[in-house]
Amino acid sequence: MTISERYSNYLALLKIRQSARKRDATFVGVIFFISILAMTMIGLVSGLGNREVYLVALLNIIFGINFAIAWARLEVIKGNIELLNNLRDADR
Repeated sequence: MTISERYSNYLALLKIRQSARKRDATFVGVIFFISILAMTMIGLVSGLGNREVYLVALLNIIFGINFAIAWARLEVIKGNIELLNNLRDADR
């Protein structure tokens, strides 16, 4: 197996990982956005008591952290793809 074949195989694997990370980031981002909207709507319509505010804010923080982690993982995969493309072009 030559080096260019290894680059191609690893690039294919990274593209599969990229699509999975993109799906994860989209899914978590949509849930985070919906939870922010739900908290805002519930707060405007009925008002939130002290306990509800803490619980909903905690859930929103957790969703936000998960979204940031998913986005960071996607960016790492994108960086790896760029690096591999540069290495492959340098070997030519």
